[in-house]
Amino acid sequence: GLFAWAWKKSGFRRAIRFPADKSDIEVRRCGWLERWGLWLGLPFLFVIVFGGMLPPWDFDVREYHLQVPKEWFQSGRISFLPHNVYGNMPLGAEMHALLAMVFAPGQRAWWWGALVGKTVIASFAPLTAVALYAAGRRFASQTAGVVAALVYISLPWVVHVSVNGLIEGAVAFYTLLTLYAVLLCAEDSDKDEGRRSNAAVRGRWLLAGFLAGSAAACKYPALVFVVAPVLAWGALALIPKRRWQALMAIALAALCGCG
Repeated sequence: GLFAWAWKKSGFRRAIRFPADKSDIEVRRCGWLERWGLWLGLPFLFVIVFGGMLPPWDFDVREYHLQVPKEWFQSGRISFLPHNVYGNMPLGAEMHALLAMVFAPGQRAWWWGALVGKTVIASFAPLTAVALYAAGRRFASQTAGVVAALVYISLPWVVHVSVNGLIEGAVAFYTLLTLYAVLLCAEDSDKDEGRRSNAAVRGRWLLAGFLAGSAAACKYPALVFVVAPVLAWGALALIPKRRWQALMAIALAALCGCG
């Protein structure tokens, strides 16, 4: 209610245009929300970060996301776990816990490292909110970025999976950044193709592919929902003379991210 009241009171003063093609899309802007809106996300930020520090109670977290790094740490190497089927799953997000175990002191290093890793996994939610703010500000308006960030970080499902230590937040983070990188590539194709250096253009292709691969390194479905669409976009949507270069660059970068 406070948000709606402030939005209406401050009014809509300015329309901006989409930067890629200068189209006639109008975006409403709220000055009050731009200045103070992000502070509304602080309660959710505290709940997510401090909740992420709590010991795990979810089955998947206890037996999968933190148990596999614990077993690798205690055995001294990353290897196949014949007795734990979860060791065969993607474990990109869980590597934060394993790294923390390596640096944690004492006989209970696996425990403290697990809590650090769980907190890092929870932190993907506020990082995604920051990325939404940046994308909204770049492609629409600062108000759009603030609203997107607030809506995301306040979603009960996002808070739930983040506090519990589940890794869907990490997949969402890399998926959003992949989309962001694709939009930057689309800007190159639509606007700056003749002016931007080949190295910069290829760098954005590689970035999109690597981020898509990073999403797949966290969870298998990202191969279908992130990697495959990015490859299809590279094969169909780019300038024909660079299509195969882009496709190979994206595929190679995705392989580096999850291979």
